[in-house]
Parts: sequence; C-alpha cells; structure tokens
Amino acid sequence: MLHDNVDDVFNRPDLYPTSWDKREAILRILAIYLHCNHEPVDRYAEYHGEQAMEHGKHEEMMKEMGPRPPSAADVLKGVEPHPEAPGRPQHHHGSAAAGIPLDLGADIAFPFALGANIDHSNLDENRPLRIEDPYPIAQGEIAVELGLGAAFERKADDRSLFRAELLYGALPNLQLEVGSFFSTDPHEVDDPLRSGDVQIAGLYNFNQETLWLPALGLKTEVDFPTGVASRGTDVEVKGLITKSIDRLSFHGGYTFLGREARSERDGIYEVIFGASYPLGAPEHTRTTLIGDVFTEQSRGRGEDAVYGAEIGIRYQWTTQIVLDAGVGSELDGPPQRSDFLLTLGISLAF
Repeated sequence: MLHDNVDDVFNRPDLYPTSWDKREAILRILAIYLHCNHEPVDRYAEYHGEQAMEHGKHEEMMKEMGPRPPSAADVLKGVEPHPEAPGRPQHHHGSAAAGIPLDLGADIAFPFALGANIDHSNLDENRPLRIEDPYPIAQGEIAVELGLGAAFERKADDRSLFRAELLYGALPNLQLEVGSFFSTDPHEVDDPLRSGDVQIAGLYNFNQETLWLPALGLKTEVDFPTGVASRGTDVEVKGLITKSIDRLSFHGGYTFLGREARSERDGIYEVIFGASYPLGAPEHTRTTLIGDVFTEQSRGRGEDAVYGAEIGIRYQWTTQIVLDAGVGSELDGPPQRSDFLLTLGISLAF
C-alpha cells in the first residue's frame, strides 16, 4: 500500500503541485505507516494474504476484505477504509469522488460523484483576486467558475458585477477558457471589458516548480466586443510565475493589453505581486489565504496609474467545490477609480 500511495502523490500534480507539497505528503504518509507497523496489532492484516493464499483461501479472502486500501489523499485525510473495523482512523471530511457522504460540520451529505477534483490552493483570475498561478486544471477535466461582486466608485455610480467562466483541460499543460462579464450601468464602466463582452483564453504551463526553479506559464486572452458600447478587439498577453518557500507561495504576473481605440493608449501594462498560505497547516489545510498588490497603467493618455491591494480566501468545501471571497481597493490613481471592491464566488469541477 505504501508504494501505491507514493505513486499517487507523484501522479497528482493537481493535489501536490510543488516539490515541497510532494515531500510533505510523502513524509506524512511514511509517519502513518511507520506508526502502524510498530503497533502490536496489524490493522491491515486482511490485506497481508500470504498465509491465506497458501491454504487456497485467496478468493474467499478477497470477498471478505471489502474496499481496497486507501489512496494517498485518503491516508492524509484519515479516511477509514473499513468503517466497521475497530481501532481505525476516523473519517473526517470524506470524498465525493468515491460517492462517500461528506461531513461538512452540519450533517450535509452529498451521495453523488462528480468524478473530478478542484484544488483551493490553485489560483485563478478573479477567484477571488486578480492574482493567478501558472497551473492549468488536469487534462480532460472541466470547471465552471461563477462570481458575484460589487464596486463602490469614487466618482461614478456604484455597480454590481457578475462573472461566468468555463475552463477545460485540453492537454496536460494547456487550459482553455471562455467567459463573459456583466455589470450594471455598463455605459459608465471605465474598463477594457464592457458588460457582455466575450473572452476566450488559453493558459500554458511550461514547467512544474522545483526546489530551485519557479513554475512558469503564459496566458493569452482575446476580448471580443460583443457587449454594451464595446469597441474593438483587445488582445491580452500575461506572463505568470510561482515559487514556494515551505508552505508560503509567491505569485507574480505581468500583463500587456493591446488596444484598438484611438482615444486610448496603444498598450496597457499591469503588474501584480501576491502570496498565498494554507491557514491551519499542517493539521487543517482547507482554507487558503491570498493577498496581492497591483499597479495598472491608466487607459487614458496623461492619466495617473492605478495602485491597489486585495485580500481574500479560498475554501475547499468538497473535493469538487471551492468557495471564495475577497475585498480590495484601488488606493491611488485617477479620480475614476474604485474605493472598495467585493467579490464572492464558487468553482465547480466535473
């Protein structure tokens, strides 16, 4: 079982994206198995079937043994493979991927299986902050991201926001996205995106993070003028980088946005730097704290650049559902900026 669990760790970059994550998971798994091997009673005696096989009882034993040994994720979460067997680790959170009811602290059960996982430690743009990492979702998986927000403006009417995106793991290192953005008072929005514009994007990951090399990615997005009072097709190119030190991860992004409108700059840059940390680690790692600072060149010629900061959380509700919330502010810049930003969202994996 031990070598199977170690294989699980190396074959699940979505759950263990960095070398530090893999190292920590393997060390915790080893500690669990070493503790079990030094106990006077073998808790997994039914899986050690040499004597039963010698006496021709292997088939009967296979019928009685029930579920197979737990996966690496199950071992780390303390999932019990045989609920009726005494002395086993208790099941705390469960896994909907296996169709097991999930204990969410309020006796809510999900008896269905969606078949895919989503990781709260992976960061996507606007879920809930601007910062994102260079890791795409796994090949063949689909994720839907929905978000509600509000922007309290300094010189304009406050507005409500809604975002919807569909993500698809097209290749092992390639993620494709399609989405749209909706806003109240869309005629007054001073933003490259107008309410109803459609965005199509692709995120490519060049490498996994190592002890010395950060993870690198490139994202290209095309914004089509399908929205209210929208003009011109915009092309956005973004470079992404992530490097972890123990459990603390640092993220950076540089974005260049090409514009077609004559009254605006030919190109706009945005620079973001942020960090994320799993709250309660190593015992509890279902909540990730995120923060970032950013600067964005103003769209109008001669206007000041925008400077701001954001903070938020991502919470792993189930293996297929991540909830997020964030707040932020454009602290300095032109008069037409947002004093306060609020975002609430949900990500679903299929």
